[in-house]
Amino acid sequence: MRKIIKRLIGQRSFGLILPLAFMAAAALACSVDNGWIPVSPVLQAVISGDNSPFCAPFKITSISGLPLGPAHIDWTPIPQATQDIEGATEYTFMDEFGDTAAAPGNASSVDMPIDSKMAQYNIDHGKPISFFAVALTNSNTHPACSTGKSVSFTKSEKKAKPPQSTPQPTAQPTSAGIADQRCKSLKFISVTPYGPAKISWSPYQHGFMRDDEPYQYWYNVIIEATTTDKATIPLVNEWVKEPGAWPQVQAVNATYSYQLPPAKRIYSYTVRIVGGYASADYPDHIADGKGYIEPACTISRTMLVTLPPTPMPPTSTPVPTQAQQPQPQGQQSNPQPQAPKPPKAPSCPPGTSGDPSKGIPCIAVPK
Repeated sequence: MRKIIKRLIGQRSFGLILPLAFMAAAALACSVDNGWIPVSPVLQAVISGDNSPFCAPFKITSISGLPLGPAHIDWTPIPQATQDIEGATEYTFMDEFGDTAAAPGNASSVDMPIDSKMAQYNIDHGKPISFFAVALTNSNTHPACSTGKSVSFTKSEKKAKPPQSTPQPTAQPTSAGIADQRCKSLKFISVTPYGPAKISWSPYQHGFMRDDEPYQYWYNVIIEATTTDKATIPLVNEWVKEPGAWPQVQAVNATYSYQLPPAKRIYSYTVRIVGGYASADYPDHIADGKGYIEPACTISRTMLVTLPPTPMPPTSTPVPTQAQQPQPQGQQSNPQPQAPKPPKAPSCPPGTSGDPSKGIPCIAVPK
């Protein structure tokens, strides 16, 4: 019993409501004097449960991302608390291993880091993984609403072969399907790859994660240039942390200055962004390999450089696109009219003789 209490006390926490609830329930079950535990309406509501119409809608609808984590938890929220409305002020979560997470009153999903080794142990031994959630409210009548959910896994087996090492969750989308859905929102907003580089993008979809959590959402921004002689030049390889906010930020921005190598003509720029879930200090541990990262989504864009026209060599002979009209010489401001040509003198038709110009009529010549 003391080990259980000590473990609950030692967990990192968003507050003491959930640990105290578990401690109180464990203490009562073990017949341990719990007079030192501060019994409050909130704690009583958590332990005994509240099945009123006010709390009834609060349910965990899905949990994904197991066993590696983070556990992505979606739930049906109750109304958000305001000055005039009774509702949720904060949501708190805990799994059976003591992992915790918190989300504001207007949230409906959160990502919770989990003990992946313990989660894998449960899966390997056919045990479910249990989660517990509490909605803290501003209501005096219903100070807290609680709910829970367990996730079970099954192992697929083949004849004459041992059970597969990779468990398949029951009634849960595959990780590839989850990644595809989350990655749809990761898009470039604007890209200027040089002078200086200014990149803006919309983040991929995920749950709430506070800025002080040991795991964060990072984006690796990579910019490369390709020269006209097909050489690849690395220009930028930096990390950007997405702010912990809910609702999720609509855009992430980054600006980088760099210098191109001399005597190189650039043919194209390629900008690539890799988003993922990583330890909060991951960029500091890339070299030593002590950080943790789970890449989730990638986008890339290649932009061709509009090259200026190549000057024509001096020995080349240009080919005219149209016939050149001769230019008249001299001044053309007062052109002189040309004298009319004299009319052609009439002549006699064949078989006759005469000269009409001299007044001699045309007369038929006898044969």
